Amino acid sequence: MISNNLKRFPLFKNLSQQEINIVADFLITKEYKLGYKIFKKGGIKDKLIIIINGLCAQRININNKLETIVLFENNDFVGEMTFINKGIKHKKDLEVISPILDTLELSVYNWFTIQKKYPNLANKIYKNIAITIKKRLDHTNNKLEALFATGKIIASYNNIKEISFYILKTILKIIPSKKALFLTYLPDIKKIYIAKNIAYKNIKDDFYFDINKDKLLNSLVKNPKTKILSKNNIPKEYDNLKYICNYLIIVPLKINKLVLGFIILGDKINKKNYSLNNKILLEAIASQIAPFVEKIETKEIAKSNDYIEREYIDPLI
Repeated sequence: MISNNLKRFPLFKNLSQQEINIVADFLITKEYKLGYKIFKKGGIKDKLIIIINGLCAQRININNKLETIVLFENNDFVGEMTFINKGIKHKKDLEVISPILDTLELSVYNWFTIQKKYPNLANKIYKNIAITIKKRLDHTNNKLEALFATGKIIASYNNIKEISFYILKTILKIIPSKKALFLTYLPDIKKIYIAKNIAYKNIKDDFYFDINKDKLLNSLVKNPKTKILSKNNIPKEYDNLKYICNYLIIVPLKINKLVLGFIILGDKINKKNYSLNNKILLEAIASQIAPFVEKIETKEIAKSNDYIEREYIDPLI
């Protein structure tokens, strides 16, 4: 029965079992496949969906590239504004980005039936909607703040050491973590440069190391995508890497598939793993930084060749 699992969804938090049973009678289950547009731009908002399993996203085209602006995953709900402002239209498409998306759906008609017959129940759900909207606004504000600060930092400084320091400082305000690294990759010489290290005791700034001796970063150069790891899924072959933590996120700085560096965060202060929203925020920052890193790498390659000839160690191995 649907009602057996409804309490796990934030939308139905603090509802009694009797209220859960009432809501369950108005819900229907649906399944969608990859690429299906659940909501289409310009369409009338007529239902709320709750995600049982899978992913869907709102994306926009930026410089001929689709960028995810909002990602919805298990237990999230979307479409709630139809309950608040009847008859409004969708401003963006909502597209399924997982092989299958399983949902529960509540039509606007059924919602107003609940509201009329069970006003106290409706008020509880409205409160849960408000709490979730507040969290989403906080995330959006964090993203805007980070992107604004990143742009200002890039405009204000002209060397990688200063920029990497202030970028990490900004990121750590929004995603509080115990440790962080800003690395640039010099593909012509296959070396990683440590532009800034925060709180890794065995790693120093201004050193270079051979990427071929780092299986994790080497794999991300070949297949650039954000990596989220936890103590439960970190392969043993990475144990000797000095930046490995209980929880880790590594975001490539890239232009198309060309990797120019990495931002690494380790161990969130709240002791939780890094989330998909953290991933979206860091990827947006990385996208903004990458052109600047590409611009300065020619200078860095010349400097690094001279440095490596004089003094070379592998600080991360």
